[in-house]
Amino acid sequence: MSTSNLQAAQARIADCLQLDAEGNLVQRRDHLNLAGLGLTDAELSGAFDFPERGLRGISLADLPHLKYLDLTGNALAELPACVAGFTDLVWLGLNFNCLQHVEGVERLAGLQRLYLRGNRLASLPDGMGNLRLLQEVDLGENTFSAPDRGLLRLIEQRENKDLHLNMEGNPGEFCLRAKDGVEAFSQHVRQLLVDGVEVREGKLLLVGEGRMGKSTLLQALLGRPYIPDRKQTHGLKMKPLPMETCKGRVRLNCWDFSGQKELRETHQVFFTEPAIYLVVWNAGQTVDAEDLRQWLWLIKHRTNGKGRALVVATNTYQNPRPLTGEKELRDEFGGEGGVLLAPEFIYVECNETGPEGQRNIAALRARLIEMIETDDSFCQRAIGSWHRAQDDLAALVADERKDPYLPWPEFESFCTSRGVIHDDLRHFAKHQHEVGRMVWVDRGAMAQNVILSPDWLSKALGYIVRARPGDDPAEAAGLMQEGRIHSIWRDPKLPDEEGRPEPAMPEAMFPAFRAFMEEFDMAHVTTQADGVTRYLIPQRLLPNPPRRWDELEADMARAPVTLRRRIDLKGYDGKRGLNRWLLRSFFFRLVVRSHPYLVGREDSARAANWEQGFCIEEAYYGVARVFCQGHHLHLEASGPAPERLWWRIQDAVEGLRAHLKQVTKTEIRAENLVPCRRECQRPIMDQGYFPEEIVVKKHAANPGGSLGCRGLDCYEELAVAELRTGVAQSSRVTHDEKSFGILDAKLNDIRTLLEREHTEGRADRKVAGEDRQRLETGLAQLASRLRDFGACLDEPSRAGPCLFLVVPRDPKFHKDRGKLFGSQFRLHLFCERLLKPVSYLRGTEDCGVFDFEMTNDLWKKLVPYLIAVSRLLATLIPSANLSGIDMTALAQPAKDFQTLAAGAEKVHQFLSAEERDVAEVVLTNNGEVWGHRPGEAQGRSLTWLHDFLKKQCKTDDLATCHQLGLQRTDDKTTNRYLWVHHTQM
Repeated sequence: MSTSNLQAAQARIADCLQLDAEGNLVQRRDHLNLAGLGLTDAELSGAFDFPERGLRGISLADLPHLKYLDLTGNALAELPACVAGFTDLVWLGLNFNCLQHVEGVERLAGLQRLYLRGNRLASLPDGMGNLRLLQEVDLGENTFSAPDRGLLRLIEQRENKDLHLNMEGNPGEFCLRAKDGVEAFSQHVRQLLVDGVEVREGKLLLVGEGRMGKSTLLQALLGRPYIPDRKQTHGLKMKPLPMETCKGRVRLNCWDFSGQKELRETHQVFFTEPAIYLVVWNAGQTVDAEDLRQWLWLIKHRTNGKGRALVVATNTYQNPRPLTGEKELRDEFGGEGGVLLAPEFIYVECNETGPEGQRNIAALRARLIEMIETDDSFCQRAIGSWHRAQDDLAALVADERKDPYLPWPEFESFCTSRGVIHDDLRHFAKHQHEVGRMVWVDRGAMAQNVILSPDWLSKALGYIVRARPGDDPAEAAGLMQEGRIHSIWRDPKLPDEEGRPEPAMPEAMFPAFRAFMEEFDMAHVTTQADGVTRYLIPQRLLPNPPRRWDELEADMARAPVTLRRRIDLKGYDGKRGLNRWLLRSFFFRLVVRSHPYLVGREDSARAANWEQGFCIEEAYYGVARVFCQGHHLHLEASGPAPERLWWRIQDAVEGLRAHLKQVTKTEIRAENLVPCRRECQRPIMDQGYFPEEIVVKKHAANPGGSLGCRGLDCYEELAVAELRTGVAQSSRVTHDEKSFGILDAKLNDIRTLLEREHTEGRADRKVAGEDRQRLETGLAQLASRLRDFGACLDEPSRAGPCLFLVVPRDPKFHKDRGKLFGSQFRLHLFCERLLKPVSYLRGTEDCGVFDFEMTNDLWKKLVPYLIAVSRLLATLIPSANLSGIDMTALAQPAKDFQTLAAGAEKVHQFLSAEERDVAEVVLTNNGEVWGHRPGEAQGRSLTWLHDFLKKQCKTDDLATCHQLGLQRTDDKTTNRYLWVHHTQM
């Protein structure tokens, strides 16, 4: 530790002490932060003088009344003895030290939060049950490989049963159960201690490009004869490899992955730790070190840097070519904490019939045994009944006469007959899935069947990716009919490695296969205008852009407003570009998650999707092209409010990053960039881009300042105020337009323009010139404001729809408030994505409309909502055919829209002056709706709506009610539930 850090620590300790009037040492603070100073045990505990305060011979031990102590990020090998005497402590931070034991911490009976992440703990003191007040304990990223009594007492002997316990990142499989809750975890640990057996088992994954000799290497490790002219592996193969170690026999479950590019997205979900990875390359071919770097990068990425890998060269007896860049790979991925283990590079020959026979196969086996013997993750404790069931399931998979799956009822019967407790069945299935022995996801159709062999699932998904193009032209846009997918599974018409026909898949598994594809963003179901159900499968996209892509580029070049942005995707270190295969997988997932807005999602003839790009459009806002180049995502958008499309993609990227981090431990950094200027003539990759954060900060510090262009060989100074328009441009109303009076005036202007266009009786119903631009911009702002309200109404929208309009049944209804109550009104539901009435959309003409009688109590509940939303909806309704939106999907002529809008306006005019005063608050503070009285009132109106709909539809679950004409969908781009028309699913 540096002297300055030690002095800083001593100053902080001294700052907690003072001398009273009698010269006695007293403690004046109850909190101390010594995080990140690199202190050792001796340095932390040692006495020192602090003459500035007149303090002599003081130390940490003089602070017995501390309540909060943060020692995170130091170099402590053991807990300082004095800390065990700080009985007033309620918060203790010891993350990222070098602790191998924490003796003494059990005496801190008042402790509520204890953080021990990133140490070297393998057990806890027996007295941990004394910490009865604990609310949170972080034991992640330690070395817990087997349960112990101290851990059991910690989670059982407490007064608070809501303990938050984190065990992620430990080598013990039993730690996976911690996320099931304290009760389930304590029961599991107790069973392991009573009925546990040692299981010596692990995973060996062989990865690399195609035709590198992975299967041949595994054949040699298994001691089986060399097979010349072996066919390329399809999907993945799983085989057991027994190894004799000093601790006994260990079984390695070997996963032999295909190197085919189109199947990599199906493989990476199986990359886990703990496991040993062999990155294989063929020394008889010219291999670029960058190819190996991509695999090593992926291993490091997917295993949080905890993977263990060896680079193995095959075919070394015949003109072996040296690997260029070997030193660079060793420097980047080797050394302490690296995924490469010495010796990092091993050269073998697998052909025992060759001139020199096999080479270094025995040495490779010896290196694998050495790795196993030094890693506790290869020796686990398992519940005896679980282990028996696991072995019998493996024997079932090995029987080629049996299907490698079991329906859930049969799986239940099979496991309970081996002694697995019925209440533990789902936990057992989840555990087997997480450690890679089978595939089972407890959701929907996936939960109905247990796939006993992951390679079988990979094969089924690979059939769809590898299938030859069909007759449906929609397949060029990555859209496959459901019937076509089923026909491929019934008869793949594909050869396996031996040239034999690939086997058919059982029809009982088709729903589960489709569900898995959707779960992992490999597909999404959609309904086209021809009524045929198709699945969007991005792995099936063509390598070249379709004609529609170029047409949109030409349209954007002529557009008056064009927005360009870029997102740079990088690895967790934030320095190097994203691994190209992970980037491909990320991009394909992004295509699936953007499906509600894809151009041509309802008509494949309009589609503009290809292997490196796709287009999105959204009502009122415009159209955008998104394409992938290198590790960059480029966006070009044009329309009345192109910024909204940028936010849509930005939100989708952020949601996908969070999902991958949670599910696959993949940390991806995303940096949002603003371009220099539109008229730049340089190629897109050479243009200058500025991080949004820098532009915003620079403008805040000096609005009249400038930034130098970052383009290649370009040093032009660009005004930061001009650059900031690329950041601050917004389809939302500006600060000056937030008042209700100005927004109301904008509404009236748009209404006047709409009425004029209608009364002129234009046959094409299109607005031209400045009026059109003014109309489109205004409507985009109103639609944006409406969607902002929808985002605020989050919780109610999960229970039911949140957008609706109220109109009087009698078209001649007079503006008489006295006749309001007792009269019949009609409620129209809206699609929350299209912002259109459900009853005017194709296939739902008789849905989404309900009649009711207005009462005084009901009026009070509806008023705040009507103020906030109804005028926006009433203005947007008649604009559909005037703003260039395709009207073919609407069942009624434009005059019906005007009638509906006029009826809603009548209801709005019944508002009293007092009720209108609420509008100023609601429309100005829409971002804080739920924290204020108006928002709570809107919540009451939605509560009434949902109760009313349930009563009208005679159901307790609106999600299953067809009378609404709406279906609830999880919008992955906003992480919210939306209620949308079936064409938007």
